[in-house]
Amino acid sequence: VVGAYCGSVTLLADVAVQRLYVWKGPEIEDVLDGAVQTANFSYLSARFLARQSVRIARKQAGRLLERHNVDSVWDLVDEVRKSPVETTSAAVGHAVDALSWATSTVWQAPSWSKGLQDVVTGTLSATYSAPGEATDATAPNKKCERCSCCGGCPSQKT
Repeated sequence: VVGAYCGSVTLLADVAVQRLYVWKGPEIEDVLDGAVQTANFSYLSARFLARQSVRIARKQAGRLLERHNVDSVWDLVDEVRKSPVETTSAAVGHAVDALSWATSTVWQAPSWSKGLQDVVTGTLSATYSAPGEATDATAPNKKCERCSCCGGCPSQKT
């Protein structure tokens, strides 16, 4: 009974897929081709990233373990053994400083990304004008004093 049910569901799904393919065949092929290319690119990117990460880790380990750096590593180990609380608190302090710097940088992202957004919006509006709106490339651009838009403020509209 279960085999008959599974077989009928499989046949019904096959009929649906065949009708969909007849209806939108080229589009489905394009979607599948794009998915395969995306998966292949993701795989190659992951391999490249892993290979480069291993290469960088080996280089850094090699630099760290060179003869003159080994002494500084052992000095650090001795310092941790002598005063573990002070060393740990210093390391945590540096980690907190780095985290607060990263947080402040992220919070400033909207301010520096606004300029990029203005450039992209300006480029798109110059390239693709609204329907029925004639644009003249030789006309001077009027920018209002209050913001970075072109004629968006009520004081600029005449």
